[in-house]
Amino acid sequence: HRMTWIEAKQFCEKKGKVLAMPKNEHELQEIKDKCREIIVEGYNFHWIGAHRFNDKVFTYMDRTLVNRKFWRHPQAHLRPDQDCMSVFDDKMHPFRCHVKFFPACQDRPENW
Repeated sequence: HRMTWIEAKQFCEKKGKVLAMPKNEHELQEIKDKCREIIVEGYNFHWIGAHRFNDKVFTYMDRTLVNRKFWRHPQAHLRPDQDCMSVFDDKMHPFRCHVKFFPACQDRPENW
């Protein structure tokens, strides 16, 4: 079911996983392929493990930077409350963290 970014993060962690951290086009495509099955009422946004603090840059939960070239609108001006990252199709979209999307979980990285 759909949940906020924090709820999605906790959901993945309860399963021994983390929110997905796609760092290249191949990993974005994998999320798209996995999430294609979960389309409810045409709604296919998924939370991933990237966010920003204090209006700074977006980082993944492992503290690496999110590459803006994977964003749907790389030059977009962000609203102050768009602090969590989602994926739709194979592009990233910043959103308000309280919006409810599906979680995109992945196995924990080895160096976690």
